[in-house]
Amino acid sequence: MAERSIISRSNLRDLIIVLSVVSSFFYNTNIISIIVGLVMLFLGCFIHFVTKGVLIRNTVLCSTGIYSIVRHPYYLANYLIDNSLCLISGNPYLLVIYPFLFFWAYGLTLRKEERLLGSIYNDTYFDYSLEVPQVFPDPKSLKNARDIFDGFSKKRITIKECSRIIRFWAVFIFIILVHHLKDKFIFSTRFFKEIEGIDKILAVVIIILYILSVLLLKKQKNNRKADSIFF
Repeated sequence: MAERSIISRSNLRDLIIVLSVVSSFFYNTNIISIIVGLVMLFLGCFIHFVTKGVLIRNTVLCSTGIYSIVRHPYYLANYLIDNSLCLISGNPYLLVIYPFLFFWAYGLTLRKEERLLGSIYNDTYFDYSLEVPQVFPDPKSLKNARDIFDGFSKKRITIKECSRIIRFWAVFIFIILVHHLKDKFIFSTRFFKEIEGIDKILAVVIIILYILSVLLLKKQKNNRKADSIFF
């Protein structure tokens, strides 16, 4: 019988987004949390981008570049992105429980991928797994950060990936907007009140990012149709 998990990597982010948005109605955030969250989001998106540019699926064992820092950099990127949403939600309980949700959701996938790679690359993967940590870097692996772009090619970055990264930023800004509107109309605190029209600015930015994301996805869909017709 196949292993199954109620929370999986396919639905964890949706759950985190919903919980973060709901939490923002009941908890407060601050400028420090927003700055730290922005740093985490930027770092997560950067790792997301670099990983896609280095990854060569089903052909070779990726062990250079960003893969010399952690064996699963894509999952590290997801951890940072989701954690940034938890942080700016203002809900300390969500921030504490997220690591458990992460390993619950990703544990099954990690085990499957490790078994598959081990069966394909045998001792090579075993030696690699001894040298490089699984998801979170250690002081030794971080020394390889200078070679993070080894094997990187921007041709491997898909339009869909760019659209996904844009949506991450749109969600982050949306949670900030919810905090601001809550403070403005319900609690009448001074959160961002010194910035005139900040709610309108945030709303416009969210709309622009969303439209750009949709247009990119539409472009990729049209490109696929054109390729299928051509071939």
